[in-house]
Amino acid sequence: GSNSNTMSWWILEGVAELATETVSPKSRQRVNAAVTRWAEEDNLAPWDDITTFGSVPRRFMGHVYTQGHHFMGWLSEKYGRTKRNAWLTHMSRSTTKEPGPLLDEATRAIFAMSWDDLSQAWRADLPWPKPAAPTEPVEQVN
Repeated sequence: GSNSNTMSWWILEGVAELATETVSPKSRQRVNAAVTRWAEEDNLAPWDDITTFGSVPRRFMGHVYTQGHHFMGWLSEKYGRTKRNAWLTHMSRSTTKEPGPLLDEATRAIFAMSWDDLSQAWRADLPWPKPAAPTEPVEQVN
């Protein structure tokens, strides 16, 4: 849509990184490990800090790609590709020109919640994917 470049930079790069998973099968594992580590260290980038190309603090440059990739992967699996694509389409076709309001508008329209609520849902799911629950050892009978 005509408004695609108004989307947050981390969304645009996150989508691009997600698309490369087909040629880089270990990329999701590396992304999950990095984002989990950042979450544990309280070093996730605030979304506003990785939104606008050219104004991202140097310490968060890698977060644009990695955190964006992780979020887009989580969103795709949590809500499905159809809703993810509707969310992206809504942002690309909206007349809203500011990234923050655009993100909240699209999130409310597609997911019926605020952007803050969706972001908190992602953070609450970290680490994601969730580790498998431990199972009881199976007793061997001889």
